[in-house]
Amino acid sequence: MAILKRLLTDNIISNTTNNILSFLTATQKKKGVNVILLLLLSAFLDVLGLTSIIPIVYIAQDMSVIEGNYYLNTLYQFVGIQDKLSFLLFLSFLLVVIFLLKNTISLYIQYFQSKYAFDIALSISQRQYQYYYNQGYLFSKEIDTGTIIYTICSAPIQFANLYIMPLLFFFIEVVVVLMILIGLFIYSPSLVFFLGLVLIPSFLIIYMWTRNKVKRLGDEKDKILPKSLGSAIEGVKGLVDIKLFNKEQDFLDKYSRYQKRINDIEVLNTNVYGKIYQKMNEVILAMGIFALFLFAVIFREYQSDLLLMLSIMATAAIRVMPSVNRIVNALMVIKQFSFLNERLGHLKLTKVSSFEKIKKMTIKESIQGKDISYKYNEEGEWVLRNIYFHIKKGETIGFIGKSGSGKSTLLYIILRFLKEAAGGIYVDGKQLTKEANMAFQKNIGYVRQDVFIRDASLESNITMNIQGEQKEIERLNKVISQAALGDLDIALDHEIKENGANLSGGQKQRIGIARALYKNAEILIFDEPTSALDEKTEQRILDTIRKLKSLGKTIIIVTHKKSTLKYCDKVYQLSDGSIKEEPV
Repeated sequence: MAILKRLLTDNIISNTTNNILSFLTATQKKKGVNVILLLLLSAFLDVLGLTSIIPIVYIAQDMSVIEGNYYLNTLYQFVGIQDKLSFLLFLSFLLVVIFLLKNTISLYIQYFQSKYAFDIALSISQRQYQYYYNQGYLFSKEIDTGTIIYTICSAPIQFANLYIMPLLFFFIEVVVVLMILIGLFIYSPSLVFFLGLVLIPSFLIIYMWTRNKVKRLGDEKDKILPKSLGSAIEGVKGLVDIKLFNKEQDFLDKYSRYQKRINDIEVLNTNVYGKIYQKMNEVILAMGIFALFLFAVIFREYQSDLLLMLSIMATAAIRVMPSVNRIVNALMVIKQFSFLNERLGHLKLTKVSSFEKIKKMTIKESIQGKDISYKYNEEGEWVLRNIYFHIKKGETIGFIGKSGSGKSTLLYIILRFLKEAAGGIYVDGKQLTKEANMAFQKNIGYVRQDVFIRDASLESNITMNIQGEQKEIERLNKVISQAALGDLDIALDHEIKENGANLSGGQKQRIGIARALYKNAEILIFDEPTSALDEKTEQRILDTIRKLKSLGKTIIIVTHKKSTLKYCDKVYQLSDGSIKEEPV
């Protein structure tokens, strides 16, 4: 009894069902009940369409059954057709109408179940998107871009198309096969037994032979696909350096190695293991005919019905064989993509939630760093040790240091993307807590060394609004003037290319400044604002920073160039994780 219970509860179908259910919200589970009911209706319609062929087979074999069958005779008299062959023609036309209606309804049901599966995929994709944002800055740095893109965009689609949909197809095809077998069993239990004796082992042997192979190949593909995506992204982003080093072929070969293996896996899984049972259809059908004649030899009283049984079996085979094919295919696809349960497992029992809208924290007096120490892991060395700084509201402060001095780490602690191991950041004398970090971040305008430029209009790049959102035109025009963007000679609706490919470094810096000002942030942080600029452009950026001082903004400049700090009120020098105040 225990073994039977384990077989019923610990198998590929029950495990897959439980895995999928663990990803669903309460609403999706309720909607899933409707999907199951529609699947049962679809199975019933399939069987109804199949059984509607049988009367025509009966009549074609012996037209005298029209008078002998009450229902056929009643219909024959009702339609008023005197010629039996014309009545057969009428029934065949009725069959066309039945199949048209059946397939129209079935198509709608298939659309409904597909939409249900892909709505789940969207939900999982949104949860994965939120998951990465909620893990923090360090987590995003540890995960490669290919993996991030794969798990947000591709894996949820695969989950719907290659995990949920095959399970739904499995259930509907099993119901269809069971209904047909029940009908045949009612007609002749012995015939069903003989056919089952031949057909079931044939399909089981194929499945048992291929299941572990497709699982192993699926797991391998899961490991390689993110690397393939990553190498493609690497090749696109690194175009300039790759060409300058004349390494185009090397990077193409690297991408090709990954993609070739993925293609080899697809060939094996889709066109070999995925098709082998279809190629065996003719052999299995021939075995079924052999079993039928063997049945007639053993049970000679059925010999007179041999032609009828052969017709029924052929009719059933038209629907049963494809169903069994799809059942085996569904099992193999589920097996192949079972890795998705592990890949997305951290999203189980979660749901899509709205990102919290935070009110910004107002700075009244000062920002202080007290005894800040930091290291990236328990075994690592201290990157910062006992850092202290004091920034009064409205001051312009500079942090300067060589590469490796710890200034970037301190910057990300101030930005609250890193949490100090000791000490803390204080605003108006109160230490920032985890809950207050977002309110503090909302009051920061951050102008990065490599300014983030969207593939969107100039207006959208400044306001960070998605198309259709409201913007404040007066404030927009004001920050364009303050950031000296007026001479850019680009209309607000002009589309800027991804990463600002059609902009200079100085233009991107000024868009970053305009974005920070549009946010109405009190704290402006500049990260190496002039490191990649020529002397003339550097001076224009510094002039812009000087003008921003008059707006009462608190400005923090992080740089390795002393010339960038000419308008600072105070400068802190970082060296080997320590800090000291330098004369201006």
